[in-house]
Amino acid sequence: MEQALLVVRQGLHFQPNHTGLATLERYMRGKVWEKQRAQIMTELVAQAKGHMQEARLIESKGDNAFDTYNAVLMLDRDNREAREGLTQISQRLTEDAGRARQTGDLERSLALIDQGLRVDPKGHGFHTLKDAVADDKRALGKKHRRLVAQWLERAQRQFQSGRLTTPPGDNAFETYRMLLAVVPRQADALTGLEQIAERCVQLAEAAQDPGHVQASLALIDQGLQAVPAMTDSRRSGPRSAPAKPKLSGDFWVRRSSSSWHRA
Repeated sequence: MEQALLVVRQGLHFQPNHTGLATLERYMRGKVWEKQRAQIMTELVAQAKGHMQEARLIESKGDNAFDTYNAVLMLDRDNREAREGLTQISQRLTEDAGRARQTGDLERSLALIDQGLRVDPKGHGFHTLKDAVADDKRALGKKHRRLVAQWLERAQRQFQSGRLTTPPGDNAFETYRMLLAVVPRQADALTGLEQIAERCVQLAEAAQDPGHVQASLALIDQGLQAVPAMTDSRRSGPRSAPAKPKLSGDFWVRRSSSSWHRA
């Protein structure tokens, strides 16, 4: 076909006003384009199927199944394989979003739902699933707030009963640290760590006579242990060094960045 078209165009070169050759040239040009278009669509569909097998559904813009199937539809809006491919993408995203929700990964589920809505903006299934995930997040938020309140209440009881940093597994220091691991910069937990440090220093000062030197050292170290935990979570600038304990005479010198010992 391409060779025949070349011969016709050569004829038009010598007889540009020849109506029959002009009509034949347009007809043959259209046939050549149809053949080329069919080849391009075949290649694009093959690429899209490869993307599907590699799970590149909609991510990696320009190099995914969704964009490739849409390129096919630009050449043929009724292409059956492309439309079936888009339906498969929508189904896969729905299934993946549902599994993410079931495992508790709500943010991942929402991300997949948003991708699905790009593929099928009117997809009822995606809108229904998005509403369900939103309900899950609200319920999780309420549960989260209850848990924070329970931890704070527990830490206060431990503090008031003198369980500042001991015994292991049942003290205010560990409870506040556990809370901050889940909710960084939680104000009440940070304040609680400050109170632990201050209380440990007070207890050390009360035990400063020579017979209680080791007890004082231990309590000071406990207080300084709480301070870095507090400042690391709250930090907005350089941390100042903890103040030297107010004990009589030149009794203490810094042993390291987090403890003191007798001079």
